Amino acid sequence: MAQPPCNGAVYAFTNRHRSRLKLLAWDGNGVWLALRRLHQGAFRWPAVGDIVHQVNQQRPKPGT
Repeated sequence: MAQPPCNGAVYAFTNRHRSRLKLLAWDGNGVWLALRRLHQGAFRWPAVGDIVHQVNQQRPKPGT
């Protein structure tokens, strides 16, 4: 990924069905692991070929 692991970035991983999400983050003292599983639906994921994707708190507009 060509990014240093201590730069404040959060690394996200998902399974093939996009129903499970793992986040890895370094907080200065250690690594945090957050897990989330959906019972219905799937997480939205960047297109193939996108290596770095910024995430923000803005919600998508309806219909997009």
